[in-house]
Amino acid sequence: YGRGEETVAQLVRRAEHAGLDFLAITDRNTMAAIYDPAYRSDKLVLIPAMECGNDAMGYSLIYGPRTLPDPPGGIPAAQAECIRVQAQGGIFAIAHPCLSSAPWLWGLSFVNAIQVWHSGWRTPPPLRLHQLNDDLLERQDGRLIYSIAAAAARADLAPTSANAQAAHFYDLELGRGLMACAVGGSNAAGPGTPLGAPVTYVFARDKSLPALLEGLRLGRTYISADLKGPELHFAADVLADGKTDIGIGGVVPLNVDVQFIVGVKRAAGKKLQVLEDGRPIRTVPIVRDNVVVQFLRHSTRAAAFRVRVIDTPRNPRAGFGDIDVLAMSSPIYAQEITQELLWRNPNLDVDKTWIRIESDTTPEMMLPEDAP
Repeated sequence: YGRGEETVAQLVRRAEHAGLDFLAITDRNTMAAIYDPAYRSDKLVLIPAMECGNDAMGYSLIYGPRTLPDPPGGIPAAQAECIRVQAQGGIFAIAHPCLSSAPWLWGLSFVNAIQVWHSGWRTPPPLRLHQLNDDLLERQDGRLIYSIAAAAARADLAPTSANAQAAHFYDLELGRGLMACAVGGSNAAGPGTPLGAPVTYVFARDKSLPALLEGLRLGRTYISADLKGPELHFAADVLADGKTDIGIGGVVPLNVDVQFIVGVKRAAGKKLQVLEDGRPIRTVPIVRDNVVVQFLRHSTRAAAFRVRVIDTPRNPRAGFGDIDVLAMSSPIYAQEITQELLWRNPNLDVDKTWIRIESDTTPEMMLPEDAP
């Protein structure tokens, strides 16, 4: 019911054949698909959704609203709509923020997710600074102060794709206190574009709509290039007992030794990269199809850790940028749970994301004898 070339029945059937667990049909500014008689499946969880916005200001992705979102108006109205969606138990995401034809200019707070990857990683052309309004080019101490402008500026420094810019935009927003997950979408408007390329994985308690929305809200996601792409597991041992205490989307305390554990499958010959606040702090060759990598951090300030699988592009001329990303996770955060943090992140569920350290002393790290 938007710009798609398939009926709802054809799209649902194609998603079932692809082996997906869930599907969100995000027609632009309409949710008519959910009223179609073919909007049903015994195999898929269908997530009521829509793409909302316009080319002038950019688009959001809204998942699981209980009422039809209002058409986009001014920024205050858009922020109110974001909060209303979340109050209803839904998810409000920023869609492809650095898409050159419709960059994200709404500047909203409290979003649940950012679509950092749509279509092929190196496929979409970059956003350029000259495509932004002058008011977004404001600088402080010589630095661009708006995340969208700083992301666009990367194209002036080196070849890059809109997805790589979106990941940088994401890291900048995380650095400013946002706690939101990363999502990807195939942008499949017709049968010529495969579904689940990229594919978003959600760690959820079961295969149901409420569980998937909760998994998104808690930030428990990672993205892979397709259904055959790398599989990621990212966790942390905070209590020094050789067990994982926190997974993707969780929060570890400051001033404590934390052992991070990364598991990667189906990525032999590629490289695993660990990022802290968007900066690579470790790059490890992946020597077999099922590996575990551990690293120790003792954070004294707020930080966001995420991991990704990278490779050298097979055809450097077919796309933008000199790195191909095959998978990437949402962060694990190092934070102190304060009233200010809760005010800035009204969706943070402390009981489900935070490990409390009861002792005033920092325990020594104990690892399993067979730990690599």
